[in-house]
Amino acid sequence: MRKILNYLFAVFVLIIGIILAIYNSNSVEINLVVFQAQLPLALLIIITLIIGALLGIVTSFSLMYKSRREVQKLKKQYQLNQKEINNLRTIPFKD
Repeated sequence: MRKILNYLFAVFVLIIGIILAIYNSNSVEINLVVFQAQLPLALLIIITLIIGALLGIVTSFSLMYKSRREVQKLKKQYQLNQKEINNLRTIPFKD
């Protein structure tokens, strides 16, 4: 069910993107520090969205990497704690 909803959402976004591309075919001038260009507005929007998505993916991967490292560290600490508990359970109890 979730895959179907994802596909429907992707199709919806694609249709909206096509409609925006059709209605925004005017050229715009881009003045950046190192270069200057004229692009159709739709192309500029697409390029901006792609750059934003790539930045989001890079950020997500870095956060996932940090989280996985912390999970591994916590698993290792858990195993050490379990060993210590088991060792403490085997020590004879004195009155």
